[in-house]
Amino acid sequence: MVNLTEQCPDPVAWDPNLDVSHYLNGDAGALLENYSHVAPSEQEAHVKLIAETAWRVINYPCFRMLWFLRFEVAQYPIYGEIVQRVKDGGLFLDLGCGLAQDVRRLVYDGAPSENTIALDNRAEFINLGYALFQDKETLKTEFVVQNFLDDSLFEHPWAGKISVANAGYFIHIWSWNGQVKAIKRILRLLSMKDGDTVTGLNFGKHNPGPAEGFLAVDGEPVFRHNPTTISRLWEQVGEETGTKWVVEARMEEDEGHRNVMSDGDRLVWYAKLQK
Repeated sequence: MVNLTEQCPDPVAWDPNLDVSHYLNGDAGALLENYSHVAPSEQEAHVKLIAETAWRVINYPCFRMLWFLRFEVAQYPIYGEIVQRVKDGGLFLDLGCGLAQDVRRLVYDGAPSENTIALDNRAEFINLGYALFQDKETLKTEFVVQNFLDDSLFEHPWAGKISVANAGYFIHIWSWNGQVKAIKRILRLLSMKDGDTVTGLNFGKHNPGPAEGFLAVDGEPVFRHNPTTISRLWEQVGEETGTKWVVEARMEEDEGHRNVMSDGDRLVWYAKLQK
């Protein structure tokens, strides 16, 4: 599966002098100390080792920029609701989980790990997540190494039972039509009960449209959204599936996004099923 950021031209070489203090002085440092039991004096070397190892697997800018320490899920406006739903027995699915940092943040904040599932097509990232968070013996998350486009995805016992599906940095790897198809696949994984939610985070653009030079897995240019077009996308999905979705979206300026794409902004959104 192709990732939008993987296609960025001329990736910057690995920088052994990365400054990680911004993250370690905040939530990431606290989680690593209190959840992973990594002493503050050891955190910088620990994080850099994991980041460089992941970067050597594939040159995603998110590894060099340490975005796996941002815990994006906790920045969603409905994060508290997500935690509570998982506490109440709802299943949380993290699509394209990478190091599965968002799952760890949920668990750190009180969500039972046995109600979480994380999917990625690279086993290396799953193992690096265990190494980063030091929780292989305690975490009860079900990790699935599989291509999202493989139809055997729907044979898992949890398929059709998901309450919250997280699609952070996920659907933006497709064209408009590809995104419609991807979302329809996600809907097949949901329980389709009132309030079921899909959360997302994209490389957005104030002037939305196909991104020339960045080809999606279907061979067409990826489509970059603003809040209006992501709402239209979900409206189309709703019309074609006979469902109704309440969509909230906001665009945020983000220096990290601009470092990857000069016109890139951070589009945060969620769609909630309304029965």
